Amino acid sequence: MNFGKLLAVSVLFSASLLAFGAANILSDPAPTARAYAADSGIAAEEFVGKWTETVAKRGRIDVSQNDDGIFDVTVSWPNGAAETIFWRMTARPLDPDSFVYEDCVCTVRRYSPDGSYTEETRYENGSGAFHLQGEKRLTWANDMEDVAKDSVFAKR
Repeated sequence: MNFGKLLAVSVLFSASLLAFGAANILSDPAPTARAYAADSGIAAEEFVGKWTETVAKRGRIDVSQNDDGIFDVTVSWPNGAAETIFWRMTARPLDPDSFVYEDCVCTVRRYSPDGSYTEETRYENGSGAFHLQGEKRLTWANDMEDVAKDSVFAKR
């Protein structure tokens, strides 16, 4: 077989593989986070809920699950009577005990004596993870700051 025929057969074979792969990719979309969680044994109800930091009981984590199986998470931590820090993110399951995020927005809310408040964004696109630690226990590792270092949250 000469080089020209070998090249033509190789090109046709590669094109066939590409077409077959593209058809399969288009017909079989990636599973949603909900499907992944179901297939992996992740029990969303273990992560969903309201959590309170166990020492000072000021830090709170609220977790809900949307229709796509992604988790909406809001962490709030008062820093005195006139200031609360909020972290808002969406988390996805990494394994049965871990949920990761890469879209955290951290804001500081400062209250005035008249009840009004201002809000300042500290950062966006923060990353980190939440880890289930046994029954009704949760830890939070925020890659941007050590806000919850060594803190454990209990499910309410």
